[in-house]
Amino acid sequence: SPTPPIVSSIGEVADVGANSAMAALPEDSEQLRRHAEKLKLWLLSDQGFGSYLDTFFRDNAQYFDDYQDEHALHYTTLHKDFASKFEAEVQGWLSDEGLTEEHLEAMLLLGKEGQTGEELGEDWICLDPSSDVVVET
Repeated sequence: SPTPPIVSSIGEVADVGANSAMAALPEDSEQLRRHAEKLKLWLLSDQGFGSYLDTFFRDNAQYFDDYQDEHALHYTTLHKDFASKFEAEVQGWLSDEGLTEEHLEAMLLLGKEGQTGEELGEDWICLDPSSDVVVET
């Protein structure tokens, strides 16, 4: 069967084949955690995917700054374009690191196991208590 996309949603990837993903990889948990830290830094840094994030939001600011009750068709196009770029970039990062999608799945599972769910008020959740990064929920 064809390989599924890297991330259709983090939850879906993390829940698929949890035991088989961890058992099939020769790397130990600590090594995968180090790779996960590198991936997190790469995703947010200007030297990694973060530069694309900045450009994407600047180029499409008119769509994000204009609240509409209904989703315009352009949002679907933006989502598809962003998802395609994200998947390609993550694939490239994995290749550069000598990793596979199975490694990514295992890293996501390790991250899921380590989540604290530390809440910062009603509308915010801290994804990583060792950083200042928060995501509105």
